[in-house]
Amino acid sequence: MKKGSAAQTNRGSAVNHSDCTECLLSCLTAREQEVISRRYGLDGGVKETLDKIGKDHTITRERVRQIERASIAKIKRLQNYKQELRGLIADIDVIINRYGGIIAHHHLIEELIQKSHGTSMESELAKQRNRLVFLLKEFASEAFHFKEEGRLHASAWSADKKRFETLEATLKRVEELFKNQGKPSTHAHIAEKLRTDPESVYAQLHLSKNIAQNPFGMWGLRGWPDISPRRMGDRIYLVLKTEGAPLHYRDIAHRIGEYYGKKAHFPTVHNELIADPRFVLVGRGLYGLSESGYIKGTVKDVVERVLEKTRGPLMRDEIISRVQKERIVARSTILLSLNSNNRIRKIGKDSYVLNIK
Repeated sequence: MKKGSAAQTNRGSAVNHSDCTECLLSCLTAREQEVISRRYGLDGGVKETLDKIGKDHTITRERVRQIERASIAKIKRLQNYKQELRGLIADIDVIINRYGGIIAHHHLIEELIQKSHGTSMESELAKQRNRLVFLLKEFASEAFHFKEEGRLHASAWSADKKRFETLEATLKRVEELFKNQGKPSTHAHIAEKLRTDPESVYAQLHLSKNIAQNPFGMWGLRGWPDISPRRMGDRIYLVLKTEGAPLHYRDIAHRIGEYYGKKAHFPTVHNELIADPRFVLVGRGLYGLSESGYIKGTVKDVVERVLEKTRGPLMRDEIISRVQKERIVARSTILLSLNSNNRIRKIGKDSYVLNIK
């Protein structure tokens, strides 16, 4: 932290930031509280413009700005205002140190929410985020250094201003690693490659504007389809790749909705599965990835392919076993394909061979 900033001796304790915000605002008049609350969305709503607030009070935008700045100054004149912020400042200090001395603004917000054991309700989360933004913007800069977002990085906080000098070079190094390996990775794998502390790398990934995380926990360049899929086919591919096993098209649609927050219609998903060569029908409504070894075709085609690879007779149970590695179908379905196919000849009791043309 900057010299002279307050900090708790019991660093890392949970802090109720909502109570902290309300306590600081309690010294303001009703109108001052309303202006601050609406400007920062402290009740969980959207942040309102100077113009909107001014029209509601029949005052100019500049007058609203004056009330806002005067209200912040009024809070800072309180004898105990730094005491009220000591818990928050201590938590920020712990978090920044944990992540290597520098952290993205949005990352810090999420860490503080998690540290304060916040609710999972979206309305309450919005309130907590907005209140933390208010506290950080107006008061944390007295204890920590803030850097506005740049071409390569998000806005960031640090206890040491010198950490900003090497930020872009650090992020370029991480981006180059992704470009060279050409595929997404976990942050732990990236840390291993860079021979850097995993927590520091995690912070760097959040800091970069050119790197993002997909819903499955993998990091990569923001433009990669595996990270920011724009087409339905790419989202289906990621769901199946993450699952590591075939799924019914309805389950795929449900998971896309869960992961990406937008409903995926069953017919749309099903049509994409049929049209895209990356996907193979392996059972009734079940699809797998061709890269996993699945080959397009009916059960009849798979049975013939199994026998063709053998180049000789094969026992019935072995045929069934091999077919079921490629298709999720009942034993009876495979037997029907064996016994009704004029290209396949039965030899003895339980052995079959493919007729050579």
